[in-house]
Amino acid sequence: MTDPPAYLRQDMTVSVDIEVARSENALVLPARSVHDALSVKPWVMGVKNGRAVRLPVRLGVQGATLIEILDGVTDGDVVLPASSTVLSGQRVRPIRP
Repeated sequence: MTDPPAYLRQDMTVSVDIEVARSENALVLPARSVHDALSVKPWVMGVKNGRAVRLPVRLGVQGATLIEILDGVTDGDVVLPASSTVLSGQRVRPIRP
């Protein structure tokens, strides 16, 4: 048995990231943009034709900060954060960064 490196000490804290799922070329949104993510009917507030609209989505892999979107929005769609006070039907003019 080999000795551990000198920088390792007893009672040191360690952090481990365990990958439990992976999706290639996935469409993801910040978790803060998805309403009711733990329910059977999650949704996002999107923008269509200059108005805010409630869009049902189907979720895939969920992480602490990102959620995979399988259906309901496409790449390039504008989605508002859940913390916004915009209501469905309200006129909006998104400003892209």
